[in-house]
Amino acid sequence: MKTGDGALDIDGHLWTIPVEFRASLVLYLSQLGLSRLKPTLKIPILIGLILYVHQVNRWELLLFFSGFFLCELDFRRRSSAPTTTSTSTSSSLSPISPTSPVFSTTIQQSRAWSTIYYMTFILGLYFGSQPARDLEHAPGWKTLSTLIPSHINPRDRYFPNLGAVLLIWSTSSHQPLQSVFTHPIIQYLGKISYPLYLMHGAVIHTLGYGIMDFMWASLGRDTVLKKEIGFGVAAVWVVVVTVWMADLFMRVVDTPTVRFAKWLEGKCTMET
Repeated sequence: MKTGDGALDIDGHLWTIPVEFRASLVLYLSQLGLSRLKPTLKIPILIGLILYVHQVNRWELLLFFSGFFLCELDFRRRSSAPTTTSTSTSSSLSPISPTSPVFSTTIQQSRAWSTIYYMTFILGLYFGSQPARDLEHAPGWKTLSTLIPSHINPRDRYFPNLGAVLLIWSTSSHQPLQSVFTHPIIQYLGKISYPLYLMHGAVIHTLGYGIMDFMWASLGRDTVLKKEIGFGVAAVWVVVVTVWMADLFMRVVDTPTVRFAKWLEGKCTMET
């Protein structure tokens, strides 16, 4: 973990924690200030905040405010969705015929939006894979790199940030894309994602490098194949042990801590 001035340096993998903490404080304060505004005012203000933090090169706040903005859009979409009518009302309405122009238009609009969501998802994946260096050698990135504003630093986070926003918007808006992330295995990995983040650095340094050095000492690394075998064996061990330690951390530390925090909140706050 490293603070902004570098005063604390424990594990470089955990550098995002203080960044996320500061951005969370700004986000919570903004949510509190905007909570009672009408959507017609809240949405333009959020857009203004996003443009402002982009202009002052605060990429972490851009992501947090973009998430806030997408949540507002999702809430408005869900609240405006047609609800199930009563039996008496629905019985007086006849279903739309498949040969009706209204039915055909609805299907065409649905297919058009589905195409937009899929294309946005693919574009988000592409933006998220922006190379950290040598952009001119990657397909398409020589041109895209010229579109990064001059005030943005570091430049290698610009398009991945945009890609993250596109991915979240497309998946939150399209049910078929959501199904990819609702699989039980994916849900489990999401459940242990924070412990994975905390544990992976320690496992790499204590186990991964040791196994890799042992494999290279045993097999040698004078060829690409031998070098990759040593790396691959170490990687398998790191993945297995990291997942196991993350699951253990979740059960022993994370879940009890959340349970205790909820209990303490109940003891300290008044019922409304």
